[in-house]
Amino acid sequence: LAAGVTPRNAATLLLASFSTIGFVTFLGFMTPYLFAVLGVPADRQGALSGVLVSLQEVVQILIGAFLGAWSDRVGRRPLFAGGLAMMAAGYAAYPLAGSEAALVALRVFYAVGMTAATVMLSPSVAEYIDERMRGRWMGTVGVCNGLGVVVMATVFAKLPLWF
Repeated sequence: LAAGVTPRNAATLLLASFSTIGFVTFLGFMTPYLFAVLGVPADRQGALSGVLVSLQEVVQILIGAFLGAWSDRVGRRPLFAGGLAMMAAGYAAYPLAGSEAALVALRVFYAVGMTAATVMLSPSVAEYIDERMRGRWMGTVGVCNGLGVVVMATVFAKLPLWF
């Protein structure tokens, strides 16, 4: 580990790499169930889903570089933690949306948090490890990312069926 990084810091970052990418993919799995719960008519679901995903991508493109540059001023940890907090708040509020406009607004809010978290993941990983172990560390983080997606797809995405 790099100087000043504890094993607890490293474990927390591995957990964050597992959950960040996993929860980004989880929203896609849950959208059809959410539309059913919110009563979005079947003939509107495809168009609304396209709008939501497109807006999320536009937000990522527009603010990704800004967040990367801003992290050099305020630090990666606050932006990473803030991004994860925004993602959590977005997840908590998303099923409470009362209209399509509210869904769009909440998806944009979520997208800002998701972008902050995903943009901060790579540089945080790079600064936590000593140079000679960086490749192994990046491989471990990649495995955690992949496992997060698999767990979300095989376990969490099945929650509506179980309930």
